[in-house]
Amino acid sequence: DALEKAVAKQPVIVRLQGTTDLLNYKGGIMDYETLPEETKRHAVLIVGYGTDPDGVKYWRFKNSWGEGWGKGGFGRIRRHVADKRGVLGIFMKPGLYPVLNI
Repeated sequence: DALEKAVAKQPVIVRLQGTTDLLNYKGGIMDYETLPEETKRHAVLIVGYGTDPDGVKYWRFKNSWGEGWGKGGFGRIRRHVADKRGVLGIFMKPGLYPVLNI
C-alpha cells in the first residue's frame, strides 16, 4: 500500500531480482516466483500501476536497458501477490523515494 501511495505522487526506484526472464522480457505481466536473497538485483523505476482487462493488477516500470527491451523500455510485473516478498523480490529491499525540492 505504501508503494502505491508513493507512486501515485512520483516515480520510485526499486530493485528487482535480475533473472534471465527479466533480461528476455518482451511484454505481458511478469509473474515469476521470488528467488533466494542472494540473487543479483537490478534497479528499475516504478512509474505507475494498473489493472489489465482480465483483472490482473500490475506495476509498470521503466528499465535502463533502452527502448529495445520490453515494450519500448517499459515492463510490467504483477502486484498484490500472496508472497510478501513480491514478484521478483520487489519488496525484499526498501524502495528509494526521491525527495523533490520545488
